[in-house]
Amino acid sequence: MSAGFVRGQVKTIRGVVRDKTTDERIPFAAVQFIGTTVGATTNQDGEYSFQLNSLPGDSLLARVIGYEATHVAVRMDADSQ
Repeated sequence: MSAGFVRGQVKTIRGVVRDKTTDERIPFAAVQFIGTTVGATTNQDGEYSFQLNSLPGDSLLARVIGYEATHVAVRMDADSQ
């Protein structure tokens, strides 16, 4: 799973959930900030994206039936201001 954060008035969080072994994209996984109800669901290509006025945490949790839940840190893009 990967996640990116772009700074600005509205924050855009986007990424892709992938199978750790096969690297295949995982559709319809639940992705949310740990400890909150803020999140999204991946599309048929395993991609997720949502917009926020503020960043509610620094780690995302991805869950889908048949897989172990995993978390990843949200990182700032190097060219963001």
